[in-house]
Amino acid sequence: MAADKDKKRKEQEKLRKARQKRKSKSDTDDGKAENKFMDGLLPISEPCPIGWIQVKVVKNEGSTEGELYWADPETIKDDAKQRHKLTAEQMERIRAFKRILAEHEQMTEERAFYNFSRDLHADREIAIWERIASAYEEENERRPDADSEERQLLYQVLLAASNVGIERVVSSVPRAKTLPNLERALSTFGNT
Repeated sequence: MAADKDKKRKEQEKLRKARQKRKSKSDTDDGKAENKFMDGLLPISEPCPIGWIQVKVVKNEGSTEGELYWADPETIKDDAKQRHKLTAEQMERIRAFKRILAEHEQMTEERAFYNFSRDLHADREIAIWERIASAYEEENERRPDADSEERQLLYQVLLAASNVGIERVVSSVPRAKTLPNLERALSTFGNT
């Protein structure tokens, strides 16, 4: 557990440094280059930090046009009017995929319910997580000797596949190249 916290702290420090680097680059451009990085957001071209979610930032209210970013869920402001009541079936589906992904998905059940209640398309989002969990479970059965590092990488690969597509996994998670049977894992995800 302490190693996980240390790993997360190092990842957050790396992100802070990347933010500062982008900000200082933007400051030296004499305002010519727009700084696309906003607090709590990371460009979609960067690898997804563990626990972050994909969001679309729209320019005008009511618009569907916008840019995709990785977002730290802790920095997203609560807007109670955007919440929807989850059904008992949706909550059970969330519990089920969280059980499978428990080693990597540390969010509390209550927080997960809250987050899904804010999603306009909760069923679609739950289905994505079920797909990740199904592929993860199937692939882990084929890897009985996988250590925690390999399982973590598998989880990151499947998460990236769900967010950026199978063909962009390696560019999103460069370490994916080191995952044994990467093609099989991606195929498993593609077939779920």
